[in-house]
Amino acid sequence: MASLHEALDERDDLDPYGDPVKRMLFAAQMAFEVEDIQALAVEHLVQVLPGEAPCLVYVDEETGKAVLAAAGTVARAGLLDADSNESPLSRVSGIASLSHLVAQALSLPGASATESELPSEVEAACRDFGDSMRTGAVQRLELWYVHSGAPSAVAQAHLRRLRHIAEPLLTGLAAALRIEDAEVSDPHLSSWYDREHSQIQVEDWVNIPCPEGGPLPQSGPGWDARSLSVSGAWLKALVTQHEEKLFSANIRGYLGRNRSASNINHGIQQTIDDRPEMFWPFNNGITALVHEIEQVKDGVLPVRGLSIINGAQTVGVISKARPEQAERIQVTARFIRCDDAQTVRDIIRYNNRQNPTLAADYRSTDPIQNRLREQFDELGVIGYNGGRRGGIEDVIRRPGENMIRATVAGQALAAFHGDPATAYHRKNAIWEDDALYAGVFHKRINAPHVIFCHSLYKAVEQRARQLYQLPTDEKTAFIEGQIGFLRGGGATWLLITALAESLDTVLGRAIPNRSELAFRKPDPEQAVKHWAPLVELGLAAAHHSLANAVSSSGRFRDEAVRTEALTAFQAMMGLFVSDHGPRCKAFAAQVSPLADNSADTTDQKDEA
Repeated sequence: MASLHEALDERDDLDPYGDPVKRMLFAAQMAFEVEDIQALAVEHLVQVLPGEAPCLVYVDEETGKAVLAAAGTVARAGLLDADSNESPLSRVSGIASLSHLVAQALSLPGASATESELPSEVEAACRDFGDSMRTGAVQRLELWYVHSGAPSAVAQAHLRRLRHIAEPLLTGLAAALRIEDAEVSDPHLSSWYDREHSQIQVEDWVNIPCPEGGPLPQSGPGWDARSLSVSGAWLKALVTQHEEKLFSANIRGYLGRNRSASNINHGIQQTIDDRPEMFWPFNNGITALVHEIEQVKDGVLPVRGLSIINGAQTVGVISKARPEQAERIQVTARFIRCDDAQTVRDIIRYNNRQNPTLAADYRSTDPIQNRLREQFDELGVIGYNGGRRGGIEDVIRRPGENMIRATVAGQALAAFHGDPATAYHRKNAIWEDDALYAGVFHKRINAPHVIFCHSLYKAVEQRARQLYQLPTDEKTAFIEGQIGFLRGGGATWLLITALAESLDTVLGRAIPNRSELAFRKPDPEQAVKHWAPLVELGLAAAHHSLANAVSSSGRFRDEAVRTEALTAFQAMMGLFVSDHGPRCKAFAAQVSPLADNSADTTDQKDEA
């Protein structure tokens, strides 16, 4: 297994952001299992204070987690001397940015004299952040300070101070919100990385109390197992002793108890509260990997090493139960020993298929996804997994230039065919909801059209990076306006929708069915280049027409606001196309002639 530093060295795609921010993005990719980290950087990095690294403002509504993060450098570790005149903030660059960011995001009164002078992109990101908390979408907020040095007492003290200031004021935004702080130093990030790559981190011998009759043994090629019932009290004590290491091989870990339709933990809690005696028949139980299994002795089953690979939500909720509740709960449990690495990966994957958060896995054997994988293979496109989920190493590995992730492709298709809100807020729902899935991945979908839509997304992402990385003296008011738009929540997806709805003007012909659109040569890298000139025109129009729709999360969710903005965009694009005829003709020349679909003029969003 590669070390953290070797893995970071391989991620030269993140080098343009600089070391502290590169580490912060890498950490976020691991923590949230983000497939397209470049898209996260484009949409969620904000420059809070000049001279300091950008901060990260990110909300994952589908898991109920959010992070406010800063990156910087630590001059030296240790506490200040009692007679030192040195400011603690001078030791840790980036902490001041985090202070301002937290103040703005949580609307802390009097926290910053320069609060009103923060860039508009920060204010917009914080408005979206606040909207997500007020709607109950966020259950857990984490404050990160990321750096490459050893643990710093000054950084830790400042993070604690920020948390203690924020905690009593959070009740006004979200009463059930938990807030935690984390100094993500080099050893800390290494620990995260090692944990993600180690299937079992609890290496101790664990004694499992057995009911009368002992456990039920099972075995197969290269594996053997024991099944039995365990008490909630035993599980609660296990979590208290080993904490997160207990879930080292689990894909998602414990998600919290929000009420999301894709989260079963609230239901588990209800069973514990109302009918604890029915927990055993109502709950699927837990599955754990172990290194060794010994014979039962004195009513105890000894196992060496333990990692819960399925049922982390069950165990997480039980760990929060009152002791008298935990005593009344019985849970079915399987403990599996296996030495074959591939079989272990398969056990983990198949045991997690019923987890609602792994939505794409439900479709991994779908005939449409099988056909798309075959078509992409024929085209030489790598990385399209069609819903098949790999391990964390697949997420954090440097992406290939022509790689297409199925989850991102689904978002691009949804936005291209008129649903930017789903693309931005409900990417898992594309795979979970039958109607949404049928609309996005309909029966006539093909790999060339996926490339057509996905490459537009990549072209927007690429242009955004180019604009962000311009020297300060080259960022004119016009460029700053485009950057400000792109920083708005959902801006990328709204721009894709807007350009898609303007293609008849660009191509100079009616488009009865946008699902038929594709490039003559469906090559992902070339496709991005074809879109690039059109994206530049689109951003020029979006600056004035679409910006209002992404100024806050509430406005972006409002279909009437989006429709008004899209109408204004199309009017502006009509003017731009007349002024940039050669550019539009060059794009049109790369697009395949539309198939004869006079008998079926429905667009993709009507095919569900």
